[in-house]
Amino acid sequence: MKLSLRKRNELHNKENVVLVGSIGTKYKNGKPTDEKARRIYVSKKVPESKLLPKDKIPKTINKVKTDVIVVGKFELGGKIPKKNFVGKIIDKIKGVPDRTKKIRPIKGGYSEGNASVNGAGTGAIMIKTTSEPFTMYAKSESLLQTYSIKPNTKYRISNGHVYANNIRKDISEQKDLHIVQPGIYDGGNSNNDVCGEMVSFMKMEEGHPVTVDTALRTCMDDESPEVEGIGVPSDFIMFFENDKIITSGRTLGLSKATIIDESVSVRLNYEGKPQTILDCYLSTYCLAPGQSGSAVFIDDGTKRVGAQGFAGSDTHSVHIKMSNIRKIWNFTLVTEDEEPQEPEDEMRIDFFVEKINELAGNIYGYVTDKATNVPVLSACMKLDGHPDVYTNDDGYFKFKNIKSGRYTINFIKNGYKSVSKEFDTKW
Repeated sequence: MKLSLRKRNELHNKENVVLVGSIGTKYKNGKPTDEKARRIYVSKKVPESKLLPKDKIPKTINKVKTDVIVVGKFELGGKIPKKNFVGKIIDKIKGVPDRTKKIRPIKGGYSEGNASVNGAGTGAIMIKTTSEPFTMYAKSESLLQTYSIKPNTKYRISNGHVYANNIRKDISEQKDLHIVQPGIYDGGNSNNDVCGEMVSFMKMEEGHPVTVDTALRTCMDDESPEVEGIGVPSDFIMFFENDKIITSGRTLGLSKATIIDESVSVRLNYEGKPQTILDCYLSTYCLAPGQSGSAVFIDDGTKRVGAQGFAGSDTHSVHIKMSNIRKIWNFTLVTEDEEPQEPEDEMRIDFFVEKINELAGNIYGYVTDKATNVPVLSACMKLDGHPDVYTNDDGYFKFKNIKSGRYTINFIKNGYKSVSKEFDTKW
């Protein structure tokens, strides 16, 4: 029996309520009974006598008994586990690679983040849009933000709060769309570590529940579909209660858990305001800070992916359903035997030189789409011996204080053929 949004919101407004779950087996003194109950998850239990009437959880909802379960306080990305944590953190046992370091070619399961945010999350799986990138549901979803997303194109996904500068602002208001690997918190920088740009995400708006906290970024030409410690994802899957899962992320590496509820809503703090995310998986602990966005697989060796981690407490974790992400964007998995993607569009580059003094000058110009004459945003300009620069909203770029000599500029943009220009400067 489904709860109305009104009733769900009423429950979330009660003190200490963290998640509102599905109907399942009722437990008593830690043991299962023959009864069914609506699961209500709280940060802590408080004697009923100390609660205000408005904060008391009803004994029944729609004639179904309630079961109040303690799961701790939830935060985006998860929390450090309790000292008595009994799960397995596989990478700590095996001593596999440090996920906070720079890696090329990029794989899933490593540190990534927005170039203007001192943070780090995890890059998840590599996907490829179909001939129609958006579903009918997405076309009616007013909070879906899109800058540029193309059909039959590869992207990597993570959480929106990992790739967006501010998940409560429109894409046109984002301070920076560039994504770096590793994330800024892990030493990444926008001069040498840009791995793509965010092209689409689900915006958060108070009072408007959503089912995903997900974003897409462009991929580098040599990026790998492999997820560290797992391999190349083989297929999608739905999880069910008691399923064993394994996740691959920046902080814990590989960690295992068990699904304990197939559909919960959770209310979390996004940019200082509450936001409700509907229809998530709840599991035992497997996410720590920095794990936001990590891919979650069924733990049976088949490499089937079913979710994306995004929040948790020190005892439990919640995950976005891959099935809900695919209700927004139409995509398939990228497999390792897939042919390299050939860019189709071409850029037009017009550049100029200006003399500053007898020793140096500036090189500047504009990049446009050759077919449409529209400015190309965030094209990467590479010049030997100088930090990379990126085109702005007008397609404009500029290199400053260039000495006399012979140079080659490389122009790179996902979805376009790369262009090289050679020139001499004599000041």
